Amino acid sequence: MRLVAEEKRQKTIELLYSTPVTPAQIVWGKYLAALAILVCTLAFTLVYPALVQLVAKDPNGVEWRSIFLGYAGLFLLGAAYMALGLFISSLTESQMIAALTTFVVLLMTWIIGWSAAEDGGRHREVVSYLSSVSHLDSFSKGTVELKDLAYFLSICALGLFASHRAVEAHRWS
Repeated sequence: MRLVAEEKRQKTIELLYSTPVTPAQIVWGKYLAALAILVCTLAFTLVYPALVQLVAKDPNGVEWRSIFLGYAGLFLLGAAYMALGLFISSLTESQMIAALTTFVVLLMTWIIGWSAAEDGGRHREVVSYLSSVSHLDSFSKGTVELKDLAYFLSICALGLFASHRAVEAHRWS
């Protein structure tokens, strides 16, 4: 949550504004750096399936397709959550407020699917589609559905667009 909020608090964002980089480049640079950390974190956990494969001593011991698609789903979920976190971070100067607000927003996208189980009809479909957990199901089963891919990519695009607008608005304030 320090991506932009800490820059604003320490007044170092003015240094970024005085360089020949655009607000879009600032947003993309911070977002890609956060994605690099996410990729490194996920890559470290690939040790566990590799160890299971070694211990199994069976060429078919681990279903790698399901594992890699599960990791792809986790990456897309993390990328979407980072885009929303970057947007919320660009709205405030306090990293604590950004962290708490992001936590609440992401928690709501996580648990909104619970209310879908109690409702019925069209409302259930809409609420279920808004839930981020429901879009991980196909990845965990080893398949990719276009609606799940579109969901994560649209959240990433929306978060990055809103972050760009917030950084550009702060530049002129």
